[in-house]
Amino acid sequence: MTFGMSLRAVWGGSFRLLFSNLLTALKIAWPWVLLAFFVSLFHREAAELPVERPHQQRCVFVCRGLCRLRFGLSDCLFLGCRRLAPSRSAGEMPKPFPIRFARRELRFLGQSILVGLVMTLIMVPVVIVFTLLSLMLNNGGSFTVILFAIVGIAGYFGVVSLAMRYSLVLPATAVDREFGVADAYRHGDGFGLAMAITNIAIAFLVVLLSLLLQFGLAALASLYLTVAPAALVPMVGAFVTVAATFFETVTSFFTIVAGLAVVTTGYRVAGESRGYDVFGDRLNTD
Repeated sequence: MTFGMSLRAVWGGSFRLLFSNLLTALKIAWPWVLLAFFVSLFHREAAELPVERPHQQRCVFVCRGLCRLRFGLSDCLFLGCRRLAPSRSAGEMPKPFPIRFARRELRFLGQSILVGLVMTLIMVPVVIVFTLLSLMLNNGGSFTVILFAIVGIAGYFGVVSLAMRYSLVLPATAVDREFGVADAYRHGDGFGLAMAITNIAIAFLVVLLSLLLQFGLAALASLYLTVAPAALVPMVGAFVTVAATFFETVTSFFTIVAGLAVVTTGYRVAGESRGYDVFGDRLNTD
């Protein structure tokens, strides 16, 4: 499969998977979306606490980190289990309060941590190279600046491509397949850059749309403040804060689901291109 074919397959499959699962993903992840919203809102307020109360700020940062971790894990499990293994979930509907943390979730969490550690080790030489290039930039001319930009862009796509290939272990774990990080890297051969481009493009579109909506909301609020009574000014400010937190939470949700759609599609397409289904069994080509 050529790069163009793999890019079209990952791009088209990711968008179809994303938009066909948004409502179901929200049904699965709504407790964590709601929790992320309130923790983010609380964090905004805690950021304005006086310096003599730093322990409250530390508590908020810890809560927010835990919330983000569990929020992302819930979505990963949904997209891996329900979409990649439709035969296992035929007729299965999300529960009213879908909270589950059993053996599969623990394995998934362990694989997520392992992927993070691998990417941390990879980032060490990358950071060293960019540090050396930045030192050269201080004593160089326009050529050094162009070289730094080219190397920076290439390095960014290279790191994201590696991250996407290693992340293929996540959908494999979600369908209970014995799949290691090294297996995921080999499985994604020829699809890393295609997944990276798709993921970056979707994330950029999501963030751009969120920023446009926030800008429009801020413009409307500013316009209203020019004619609003003075007594309503604090209420308008509070509304803008809540709305900004809402858009931040929704953006995080869409970005996570989009990234998982790309990884899930890449895992499926890479397997099918070699004649295997999502469980690692040979496809029947007769």
